[in-house]
This record gives sequence, structure tokens and C-alpha cells, in this order.
Amino acid sequence: MQRSKFKVIFAVSLFVLAYSDLLNALSFRSSIELGMKYNTNVFYSDDNLEAATASTIKPKIGFDYKSTRFYTKSDIQFEQLSISKYSEASESEYDASLETGWGTGAAPKLALFAEANSKANPLFSSNATKAPVMASTKAGLKGGFSFGKKHAFSFDAFALNESLDQSNFEYLNNSMVDAGLKYSYKFLPETSFYTEVRGGQRTYDKGTTWIDIDSDDLRVKYDSDILQLLFGVEGRLTKYTSIDAGFGLRSMDYTADKDFKEPIFYVRFTDQISPKDSIIAGYLYETKDSKYTNWVLEQDMYIGYSRILRDTFLFLMKLNYIYYSYSELNRREDQRLLAKFQLDYVFLPKWTFVSTLGFDLLVSDAYDTDTSSSDRAASYRATTIGLSVKRSF
Repeated sequence: MQRSKFKVIFAVSLFVLAYSDLLNALSFRSSIELGMKYNTNVFYSDDNLEAATASTIKPKIGFDYKSTRFYTKSDIQFEQLSISKYSEASESEYDASLETGWGTGAAPKLALFAEANSKANPLFSSNATKAPVMASTKAGLKGGFSFGKKHAFSFDAFALNESLDQSNFEYLNNSMVDAGLKYSYKFLPETSFYTEVRGGQRTYDKGTTWIDIDSDDLRVKYDSDILQLLFGVEGRLTKYTSIDAGFGLRSMDYTADKDFKEPIFYVRFTDQISPKDSIIAGYLYETKDSKYTNWVLEQDMYIGYSRILRDTFLFLMKLNYIYYSYSELNRREDQRLLAKFQLDYVFLPKWTFVSTLGFDLLVSDAYDTDTSSSDRAASYRATTIGLSVKRSF
């Protein structure tokens, strides 16, 4: 009897210790944001601008688990945008991610990850109609190992599936597999040279099927094979300055029409110029698969600035100039200017007042006033103003 009691006490003690260690290793984060937005061009139309207000609710929740050998991190975010004048055009969006593995989150030895998100695209919608929603799921694995203090290899591989929820956009439903291998050489304590090779394949099961045969705006999407080789440098140049830059070649080989086989490069720069001021800047010259034609070449130049004011205000600013060049056969050139300003005011512990102002201007050489077309390539301009209150937990 005495031995049985000892076993029970011992088991309970082990459970309490394990549970305590689990609670100590777990950290939770959550917030909820409520607000209002005003958009001068809610459907991003080239003419007949429709202004509207919208209420927003944005809850977030996440957790991290860290031990000496394993880690897990997860985040879930949901946003409901209810447009006052056009209930049919209201939007619901979400993002969810989960990653767990052996090692640390910054440098896992082996980890599994999964992501899911849903996002509406108002550029595809017509007045007072619901915008098509692109839902995507992504899952894969990644890991790495090092030799000594200077040499390291890392790898990742994933499968991606994307689909739109309206029948006349079924030709854009696609799946993708992608994998990459990266070698890094650390020539400074926090800075490395790297070489990376990636390969993948994107498939459109219904891309060559004429979904909307009666329309004058027929679309087709072709499958492609992707290969990329990059050389670059990443890490800290000084205690307050970091850089991520790369140069290489990218090949996108489509089953028909125009392929892409050209150099690409990018530079991202961050500098904390004082304890309360920091700037970011970058220039990206890269190509992506396009929903409008085979591929689009994007040249994105941006600069941003942030400053803490009197320890209770945070001012953020970011300016982008983006030049889009679309491939044949649907040749098109666009220029886009984006500006975003944000001011956060912490008026109570864990309570923040958020105000935003945004400008979006697109100048396109394609002009399409037919809002029923499956991909409206048209110029537009829009201004958004937002006010919200955020509570962190």
C-alpha cells in the first residue's frame, strides 16, 4: 500500500513538473482591432469612382513553444471588412500558419510547416458585386546543417495549391511544387555570402480550357517549369545596418507563348540611424507568374522611415514605385505609385490608437472599361483613410 502511494505521488510530481516546464516554454500573443475605413474608389475602377465606408474587425492569436531541442510556432489572423453601401462586396480574409521542428525557429535542423490563407481581389470585381476570393494552401519541410562555424547548408521544399471561388476564374486554379538548396559562408560574425539554386513547376489543370467561351475577353494560362540560380550576401554590415542582396538568373519555360530567361537581382537595406529612427530601402528586379499573361517583370523601388515620438507615438511611412512589364501575347506596361502613412498612439498599456492614410495610383497602357471582363487591365486611383483601436493581450 505504501509503495502504491509512492508511485502515485511520484507520477503526479512528474506530471506537475512537465506541465510547469510546458507552461514556462509556451508564450501566447493575441490582439483584436476594431475600426473604420474610407475608400474613394472601393472597386478600383478607371472611371465612375464609387466611394464607401467600411467597418473592420481583425482578431489575431498566436503561440510559441521553445525547448532545448524542439520548437513550435503558430499564428492565425482573420479580418472582416463590411462595406456599408455594398453588402455583396464585403470581404472576409484569413491567414493561418503552423511550423514545428527540431532545432530553433531561426535555424531549424528539420521542420514541417503549413500555411493557409484566403484573400479577395477587388480588381477583378465589378460594381457592387463580390470580389473573387483566392484561397491557397501550402505545406512543406525545411532544414539545414553546418560545418564548423563558417559553412552551412539549408534546404526547403513545398507544395502550393491556389483556387478562386467563381466559375469564370477556374482557368486560374493552379498547383505548384518548389524546392531549393542554399550554401552559406560566414565571412563576418553575422554576415554571409550565399549561393542558392531553386527549381519548380506550376500547373494549371484548366488553364487551356475556355471557361467563358461567349465572352470577348478569353483568357488562357499555360504550365511552366522554373529554374533559378542566385548569388548574394545577407546579414549585418554594422551593429545597426543590415543588407540582403542577390543577383542571378531565372528561367520560366512555358508550354506555349513567351518564356523568360533573363537576369534578376534585388537589394534590401535597413539602417537604425538612431535609437528612435530607422530607414529601409530596396530595389527589386524580379519576375513572377502572372494572372494576366504568362509572366510579369516587376521593378519595385521603395523607401520607408519610422520614428518613435515621446515614447507613445510611432510614425511609419513607406513609398513604392513599381513598374510592371507583362509578357506577350497580352503585352502591357503599368506604372504604380503607392504611399502609406501610419501613426500609432499608445494611450494606455496594451491599448493603441491606429490611424492610416494610403494612396494607390496605377497608370496602365491597357484601358478596359468593361467591368465584366475576367481581368480588368485599367488605370485607377484610390485613397484610403483608416481609424481603429487595437487591444493586445
